[in-house]
Amino acid sequence: MNIQFQATIPHLNDGSIKQLRKKRLPKCNTDEEIALAMGISLEKLYFFAGDRSRSSTPLYYCFQISKKTGEARTISAPRPELKATQKWISKHILENIEIHDAAHGFCRDRSIVTNARPHVGRDVIVKLDLQNFFQSILYKRVKELFCSFGYSETAATIFGLICTVAEINVNNKINYKDTEKRHLPQGSPTSPAISNLVCDRLDTHLTKLAHDFECCYTRYADDLTFSGFENASHKINNLIHASQFIITEEGFTINPDKIKILSRSVQ
Repeated sequence: MNIQFQATIPHLNDGSIKQLRKKRLPKCNTDEEIALAMGISLEKLYFFAGDRSRSSTPLYYCFQISKKTGEARTISAPRPELKATQKWISKHILENIEIHDAAHGFCRDRSIVTNARPHVGRDVIVKLDLQNFFQSILYKRVKELFCSFGYSETAATIFGLICTVAEINVNNKINYKDTEKRHLPQGSPTSPAISNLVCDRLDTHLTKLAHDFECCYTRYADDLTFSGFENASHKINNLIHASQFIITEEGFTINPDKIKILSRSVQ
C-alpha cells in the first residue's frame, strides 16, 4: 500500500470509538487527530511515516554489534524526534494493552528472574530460540495489531509505518514506500511492546500445548522455555515437533542451532 502523503489518507474503516474508550486509548482515527494528539504538524507526521518528498534526512542511525556467537546484530536507533513520537505511541497506546502471562521480556514487574522461576526444580528443560525475531514481525502484522485495538485504517496505517523500518535496497538506499518489507526495528522504544502483543496468540497456543504435555511454558523475547517433571521426559520430542508447527503457523522460525534439552544435572 503506497500512501499519498499530500492528502488525507482515505478511510477504509472508521475504527471503533467504543473499543478505544473501553481500552482507554487515545481516540484519534484521522491523521489530523493523531498529529494534534502528538503535538506535531501534519507535515512532520507524514515525514515520520515515510514521506521523503520534502527531506532525505534518515530517520534511523543504523549500526551493527557483535553477538556472543560472533554474528552481527543490526541496531536501528531512531533519531530524537522520531523516538519521541514512538515513545508517545508506547506510553499512550501500547502500555495500556495487557500482555500475556507467559511473556516476561520487556514487561513491567517481570524479568529474566520471573521467566526462570516457574522452571525451578523441574526434571527437564527445553530451550527454543526464534530466529530473526524483530525482522520477522512485518508492517502488515503491526498495522493489523493497531486495527485490533479499534483504530481506523488511517490510524493503523500511520502507527504501523512509524513503528517499522524499511529495508535497504541494493543501491544502499531505503525504499520508504515498500511496506511489504518493513519490519520492527531493533532499537526502537515501540518494538519490545509490539513484539509481545503480536506474540499473544503464539503464547496462548504454546501455553495450552505445554499444559497438554504436562509442562510449563514461558517466553522472554525470542527465547522460549518449556519444562516438566520426569513423567514428561519421554514426550519432549513430540513437544518440540508440535511447538515447531505452531511457531511456523504464527510466522516465526526456530533457530535449529539453538534447540537445547537440559536434564536436572546440567541445568
